[in-house]
Order: sequence, then C-alpha cells, then structure tokens
Amino acid sequence: MRQKQTENETFFSQKVEEYISKLFNTPTKREGSITDNPDALFIVGEKRIAVELSQIPSDYIVRHFHRKQAQPYHKDKFTIERVIFPYEPHIWVHDVATRKKKRANSYKKSANADEIWLAIHSPRIQGAWPMSMAENQDGRKYEVQAMAFGVKHSSSKFDRILFVYADGHIEQIHGPGTKPPKKIGLSEGSGYPTVTTHLFTVGLDSPLQGLGERTYNFRHPEIIERIVKPKDSWMSKRPPDVKRPTYEVEATVATDKFSFAVLEDGVRTPIKESLTAQNGTTSYLHILVQQGPAGATFHITP
Repeated sequence: MRQKQTENETFFSQKVEEYISKLFNTPTKREGSITDNPDALFIVGEKRIAVELSQIPSDYIVRHFHRKQAQPYHKDKFTIERVIFPYEPHIWVHDVATRKKKRANSYKKSANADEIWLAIHSPRIQGAWPMSMAENQDGRKYEVQAMAFGVKHSSSKFDRILFVYADGHIEQIHGPGTKPPKKIGLSEGSGYPTVTTHLFTVGLDSPLQGLGERTYNFRHPEIIERIVKPKDSWMSKRPPDVKRPTYEVEATVATDKFSFAVLEDGVRTPIKESLTAQNGTTSYLHILVQQGPAGATFHITP
C-alpha cells in the first residue's frame, strides 16, 4: 500500500470530500490511514464512505496521446503532426467501471466501509483534455448523460459513481436520483465526434546581437496525420467528423526576445501548450493546438 497519495490524487480526493460534505450537509472527516485500495475513506456522521479514484481516457487513447513527440529538427521547415482521437466518454467510463467493479467489494471490506464510491476523473496535467471546458456547459451536459449511459450496465457494485472534471467540478453518473438515458446516438449521415490535436514544429534563426528582429511567416506545412479508431462499434462504422483548417505560424525573434502566434484559417487560435528548444542560434518551437469536443455531440433518448 502506498503511504502517500500523488498530487493529482490529493486534489481529486479533496474535491470529493467537499462534494460529500455538501451532499449530506454535514462536515466530513477523512481517515488519514487510508491512501490506497481504496484511495480514500470519508466519515460523515456515522457513515463510512470508501472512494476509489480512477482516471480517463482509456489506455488506447493515452498511449497515442503520450506518443506525441516533436518532429526531428529541420531548420526553416514547418511540420504539423495531427492526431484525431475518437470522443467517446461513455466507453472510457465503461472501461473503468467494468475493471474496478471486480474489486469493489474488497475495497469496501478493507476500509470497513458502509458504502463504496468510484470517482472517475480527467487528467489534470493536460488541463481539461479531452473533456469540455467549464465554459462549454452544453458540452458538459451531453457528456454527463453519455457517461451515465456508459456505466449503467457495469456499475452494480458501486453505491455511487462520480465524474470529476479537471477544474474540480463533480457530476454524479450513477447512484440515487440518477436516470441514465435509454439510448445515445448520432445524426444520420454524420461522422463520429472527435478531439484533434495539432503538434507544430518550426525552426527559427536568431539574429546576431545588435542586428534587430527577424520575422517569420510559416505557411504550407508538411502534415502527418494519424487517426485513432473508436472502440464503440456503431461509431467505428462512420468516418471521423474532423476539421482540417489551414494553419500559419507567425513569429518574431531577436537576441533577447521571442513571440509567436498561430492562425487557424487566418484567425488567431488559443494555444494549448508550447515549448522551445535551442540548437546554436536556431530556436525550435513546438506548439500544441486542440480542436473539440463539440457541444451537442450525441443524440440522447431519455
């Protein structure tokens, strides 16, 4: 048993503790000796609630996400690696619930708990990826319903299943008061929903001291595209619904300063992550831009 939780586990455990206190309108005490199998134990009045944490998306997504690597350094070359991921949160939570339910009773017994809960969460290190941001309330509404559908046949061992967003917001997707939809689907003729990442790599030469600034405008990139196939059988029969916009990178570099912007179809776009590597007088800029998920993605049948 691990004696100490990771930083991410501590964050999500605290959010679950706050949720429990608010749900029961009672101060919650955490049992500090429980840190693994299950990940946390909370005492609310006379009730002992064990909580197991687990992260999505599933391994078939994560291994491709972590394979994102900058292209080899090529001076004055503009490359984009585009990875198209299937957006299927109902499958991701189903995978977790199916795997974890085999140990639900042992978690409950080892913590001497009255209830066992499962708290599924997003990866914090990538911000909100791949789930909707807080400002996309339409997206979150459909995600929650899709996830409730995903766990309804694999949740019987847990008293409640929660989903915790990267910003700490919590939604219940199984348990008292939750009504999972009968069916989820897609519009006739539409492709399956996706989250797409673009990893840009450009090389920039810095001018010598006292020679002012150098401006770059990179167009017409070499594009390397990978498509990660969905696990959902009815989604896999469709093509991906994905945008393939035109990208440019504008950059200004001097000896003591550096700035850049990414233009999507001529309009500046938010940048998810960026880093710079140096090789002599050449800077190599690596930029990550994300598209999706969309808002009202699935058709929900209550």
